[in-house]
Amino acid sequence: MVSYKKCKKQAKLIMDENFLITVVVVDWKGNTLLKNCLEALYAQSYKNFEVILIENEPPDDFLKSIKEAFPQIKIIVNKKNLFYASSQNQGIKEANGEFILSLNNDVILDKNFLREAVRSMQDDGEIGIVSGKLLSFDGKIIDSAGQCLSRSRRPLERGYGEKDTGKFDKPGFVFGACGACALYRKKMLEEIKIKDGEYFDGDYGLFYEDLDLNWRAKRFGWKAYYNPKAVAYHLRSGSTKMIKPQWGLLGRYRFCSLSSEHKLMLLKNRYATIIKNENLQSFLKNLSSIFVYDFFLWIYILFFEPMIIFRFVKELKFLYQILRRRG
Repeated sequence: MVSYKKCKKQAKLIMDENFLITVVVVDWKGNTLLKNCLEALYAQSYKNFEVILIENEPPDDFLKSIKEAFPQIKIIVNKKNLFYASSQNQGIKEANGEFILSLNNDVILDKNFLREAVRSMQDDGEIGIVSGKLLSFDGKIIDSAGQCLSRSRRPLERGYGEKDTGKFDKPGFVFGACGACALYRKKMLEEIKIKDGEYFDGDYGLFYEDLDLNWRAKRFGWKAYYNPKAVAYHLRSGSTKMIKPQWGLLGRYRFCSLSSEHKLMLLKNRYATIIKNENLQSFLKNLSSIFVYDFFLWIYILFFEPMIIFRFVKELKFLYQILRRRG
């Protein structure tokens, strides 16, 4: 005789499968990490999902191997690199799912990730974003237990760099989710979009695009939730080219390890995010922290990469464009 608890559990699993998830994976030039990412996806215990791969500047032979290994996948090819934000927008626009999983190619999902993440969405209709527990590839170090907004107005990943000792095993509400692996409610994305087909700010490229979306969602009244049972493994910066700073000591600061192009992109996106989402009262309250962070940022640029200053000033017109996007 089948027990009541077992029947209830089976009914819950069936109910979970009613929701279609669209997984949007962004890749550039055939990253070797992609196949592992896709293999983990198709090994999920939750089976009701579709995968849209946005492939930027792919080698021909690489695309052929992906199609052979994963014939069910939908691939959108871009001949030039549209970067993460615009690429995600392409995939979300084509999505059929009620939920969207934005996924980096350097993330490996635990087999129950999708099932656990969807359950969090089911529990509360006001939840628009779900973050799982992101760990290092060896599973020992926390990469993100949900995203926070720092007083300096930077995105901070909860628990980043700490050993996974169980400190972040309690679920609860957070500011947002790391864009490397975030589940979004499609209804929310449609409500907070900047314009048709632009869910992430397409001007961003890389950096701050997840914080901007998290912040915008919060301003619209949506909640973000952290579920530690939704586990994934992230090779941070596995899809971003890093360089060695002139001084070894600076290597601990990620900004110093970025290319000049990426440094400029990060700066522009930082100020764009603040301008678009911050209110005056909160800005004044956190002004000292913002000033200290930016002071040392620009001191580094002045001494090590002064050309970025000239390029930034030359592109100041982007501030006027951003002001029009503040909603």
